[in-house]
Amino acid sequence: MAGYLTLLEGRVYDHFKFGLATPNAKYMDYVQPRVCRWIQKHETVANADKLGSMRRTLDRLRPSEVTWDPYVNLRENGVVHVMAFYSGTIKYMDVVEPYHPERILRQFDHVQSIPDPPYRPLEAHRGPSANKYSVKYGFQQDNWERWRNHLLAPEVRGDKAEFEFLATPDYLPWFLKVSHPVITNPSLEDHDMVATTIADNELLERNRRALDAALRWMDLPPELCTLESARTMASDIVNFLSGRSIGPTTTSTTPHAKPHNRHIRPYRSWPAAVPAW
Repeated sequence: MAGYLTLLEGRVYDHFKFGLATPNAKYMDYVQPRVCRWIQKHETVANADKLGSMRRTLDRLRPSEVTWDPYVNLRENGVVHVMAFYSGTIKYMDVVEPYHPERILRQFDHVQSIPDPPYRPLEAHRGPSANKYSVKYGFQQDNWERWRNHLLAPEVRGDKAEFEFLATPDYLPWFLKVSHPVITNPSLEDHDMVATTIADNELLERNRRALDAALRWMDLPPELCTLESARTMASDIVNFLSGRSIGPTTTSTTPHAKPHNRHIRPYRSWPAAVPAW
């Protein structure tokens, strides 16, 4: 493998450690390419069977089993430059590709929020087979030369994440609406598995809202942390966990509770197991 496929292979190994490859004990940071961290397994099963098995494994992953920020240990020696938050197109030779850091904020140790729509290509052609396609993007030279004018605003970058999987409360419902909760083709696989995955996502959202209700109560001034407010908070948590208060927004009946925003404390939101890249 060579070129961008090698980068993609290394990316998969970094994010999803479920037996795809064996760690290379002789790997040296900053000396060898990152993909050399792994020793690829040579499978004997058919490619179609291997692909189907890999998809099912990905669909069963829990958020805690995904490495959302595989580069966190590298920041001690390689600080993220502010240019990394440039949002636009990047050109090399005659190849132009969009670059959207706002879609992978977790990899920058930030809370993930709903990103802006991606750049639309100038042309897109699909060939007679799945591997025959052409996508062309326009390149704006001025944007790159004046990259400081095209950095993500601080409010778009959001807060630093206390935990690598954190996202804003509206991110998961948005992601499930614009993307898909599973990558296995429902028409070819077990429908029970697909339904279970969707149910798991709903359970994660219930847990997130229950935790947010507790955090709202913890943010109250000491004089308002009364027995009555504690009972209200407990009632909210029971409602959220039972699914009786699942809606587009979280509303708390705790008196005088200040609503959270990304500048006070990050929401605890469990994103779907497959990140939106």
